[in-house]
Amino acid sequence: MRLHRAALESDFVSADLHHWIDLIFGYKQVGQPAVDAMNVFFHLTYEDRVDNLKIDDEAMSKATLSQIENFGQTPAQLLTEPHPPRDSPMKTITSVFDLVRAVELYTQQQITADNEQTQQMNPLIFVAQRVGNVLSVGLDRVLGLHRWRNKTAQQIPPFEFDVERLKPATQPRKLGVRFAIGIRAQPELFAVDNLGKFIFSCGHWDGSFRASLADTGRTVVSVYEHKDIVTCLSLSENEGLLATGSRDTTVRLWRIKSDKVRGVIDPTPVHVFHGHDDDVTCVALSSNLDIVVSGSKDGTCIVYTAIEGRYQLTIIPNSSTKAHIRWVGLSALGYIIVYAARRLYLYAMNGRCLVWEEVGELYAFYVSKDGRHIVTGGDQPIVIRSVLDLLKEISRFKGLEGQGGVVRSITGTAQERHLLVGLQTGHILIYALNTKWLRTRFVERLNRLGF
Repeated sequence: MRLHRAALESDFVSADLHHWIDLIFGYKQVGQPAVDAMNVFFHLTYEDRVDNLKIDDEAMSKATLSQIENFGQTPAQLLTEPHPPRDSPMKTITSVFDLVRAVELYTQQQITADNEQTQQMNPLIFVAQRVGNVLSVGLDRVLGLHRWRNKTAQQIPPFEFDVERLKPATQPRKLGVRFAIGIRAQPELFAVDNLGKFIFSCGHWDGSFRASLADTGRTVVSVYEHKDIVTCLSLSENEGLLATGSRDTTVRLWRIKSDKVRGVIDPTPVHVFHGHDDDVTCVALSSNLDIVVSGSKDGTCIVYTAIEGRYQLTIIPNSSTKAHIRWVGLSALGYIIVYAARRLYLYAMNGRCLVWEEVGELYAFYVSKDGRHIVTGGDQPIVIRSVLDLLKEISRFKGLEGQGGVVRSITGTAQERHLLVGLQTGHILIYALNTKWLRTRFVERLNRLGF
């Protein structure tokens, strides 16, 4: 299936698709163009060539109907002129993943404050872009709101980004209460709804996970249903469901009501999933795929259905050592991606391992919205890999030199025209398609069109 999908969506098929349309629905279906293209069929298969009601011979009428029923008919002719060729992906560029070789670094700014007492760095462990803002969270749990505005791809830079500067008397927005001892500070401790109204957080010492207002950081709901520290969470694409994992070895699924404030999280879980023998360390949820995947320190990943809450299968990436699972992700194409023991694994939905790669120490992951690419970062450079090509590396980003080098968070903007990267030093890096290259390309296209 993967190979067939890759073939059908290849540049070769895109470049020749209009020829197929001409044969089946277009001007090569009938007449001399059909003869020249050797695209001629039995005359009874063509639309409106036979009126069975005017056939007086009953035997001939039955034979005609039998011919049509058993051998089919050609589709209706929709076009009488040649169909124009489809623009290839090289010509239709809407996101950084359409042409990764033309992506460059535009911004390097520190947006988290270092600890004033110890002068230690404040890693940027979570970053997200929502309507009009970029939200950031550092290790100190301070929520930053930085003004963001998209600009056309031909402008330099192709965005506006203004770092929030708090006045001396202004209290910073802090999410919830302090983190529990031993909690791994990772992006999976947070999630933001698509409108940027609520930010969900976990990892707190009191065993709660919380929903806070994104503009003030004020907690509106705290849930204490887990029996131990909540270690990770994942919000579904349509924001109707939230999955949480805990040190109590369970995963719980919650209903989200974004139109309410106090009742944004239904306090009664939809499902409680069991099966792990140790702390749950990561969870991924997709309502479109009807899948919940959890990873644990016990070295297993367990797959459940989201709607009915049924157990599906267990994946053990490294059965000999059972190294604890650090991250799990879901591709919209129907793949499960797992990171454990410095290896990145790709699985089919039936649990079959398709490939694994040695990738070093990683802390941040981002799967593109169409599920075709995964971006990773950590001690290693930022790497983009193709999911369809079995995790083949297709690009490495520059720009980490002199910035501390360790990537702690990665995300894409709403249309994935930009990639936002958070570093150990508290800096944010913003990548986008090369504006000069896009402008040159735009002018060339206008010239070809005669402008």
